[in-house]
Amino acid sequence: MDRDVSLVFSLIVRGTARAVLIEINAHRAAGGHHPELIWRLLMDMLVNDSARTVFARLVDWFAKGWESSAEADMIASLDDFTIQSIAHDCGISPDQLIELAKAGPHAADEMIGMMKALNIDPAEIELRLRAQFRDMQITCAHCAHKGECRKDLASGAAAENFAHYCGNANELNVLRANPDFLLG
Repeated sequence: MDRDVSLVFSLIVRGTARAVLIEINAHRAAGGHHPELIWRLLMDMLVNDSARTVFARLVDWFAKGWESSAEADMIASLDDFTIQSIAHDCGISPDQLIELAKAGPHAADEMIGMMKALNIDPAEIELRLRAQFRDMQITCAHCAHKGECRKDLASGAAAENFAHYCGNANELNVLRANPDFLLG
C-alpha cells in the first residue's frame, strides 16, 4: 500500500484527516513530496494523542519498520570502505553495523528503560563506560525477549524479572551494585 494512502486511511479512521490533508496538500503545492515529512506529521499526531487506539499502535509499528528499513537501505547504499570506516569509528564490525541499522534506531531503547528501572544512571554509564554501554546496546538490539521486557517495564515488574530473560542481566547487576552509577 502506498504510504500516502496508508496515511490518509489512518487519519480518516482517527477522524483527523481534514487538517492533515490540508497540510499535505500545502506541502505538495509548494513543490515537495517528502514522505518522511508526512510520516513525521502522522507520528507526531499519534504520539500526542492521549487515547491511542489499537490502529494507532499498528500505524506506529509500521512507521518504525519503515524508519528501520530506510536506515538499512541507506547503510546498504554505502560502499564497503565507508561502511568499514563508520563501523571502525563506532567500535563495531561492519556486519554489526548493518545488523544494527536493520534493527532500527530504537532497537535498544529497552536498555535505557531497564537501567532506570534498576536505578542505574544511563548517562553516567554512557559517559564513563562507553564501550560497555555500546556492547550492552548491541545485546539489547538483538534480544529476542523484547515483548517480555516491555511488558515488565510498563508494569513496573522489570527489577524483579529481568534476570530471567535479559542478556545484559549480569552487567546490569554489576552496575547497580556500584553506588557511583546509581541515579541521584
